[in-house]
Amino acid sequence: MIDSRILFAAIAALLAGVGLVALLWPAALLRWNRRSAEKVSLPLDWLDRPIRVERWLYRRNRLAGALLLAAGAYLLWAVVRRLPGAPLPAGWREALLAGGALAAVLGLTVGLVVLLRPSALKPLERWSNRWIELPTAALDRESDILERWVAAHTRLFGAIVLAAAVLILSLLWAG
Repeated sequence: MIDSRILFAAIAALLAGVGLVALLWPAALLRWNRRSAEKVSLPLDWLDRPIRVERWLYRRNRLAGALLLAAGAYLLWAVVRRLPGAPLPAGWREALLAGGALAAVLGLTVGLVVLLRPSALKPLERWSNRWIELPTAALDRESDILERWVAAHTRLFGAIVLAAAVLILSLLWAG
């Protein structure tokens, strides 16, 4: 496990490097920023298409129900037999026991329903298959206020970042 002081020292060293570059070579920092700020477009339109599993589930309800029952039974076994001896902080064990037991019972119930009578899940299926689309226009809008400020005040930005790095390192050194 990495000590948090080492992690903060590495972050402070990175900040100090950026601050020094901004103070000594502001044009280089701005060039690097322009190159690193280019938009990357990923083909994620397949995420907007619904994936239907109902036909597969209804045709293979015994297999799906048996798998859900097995998963619920294993989760219940793991929660009851293995979790009480786990070295966890106070309060976590009880929360994991309660949440795990609830999830296991829910999994067992859904597995049993899918195994014996999958059509009983039709109302839940209709409710959960609603298409929800969020307005993303606000998320697509770009804001370059900080970028413009840094471009106009590159050396001041470098001094602030370098001061923050020195502060973090001094706090780590003192503590």
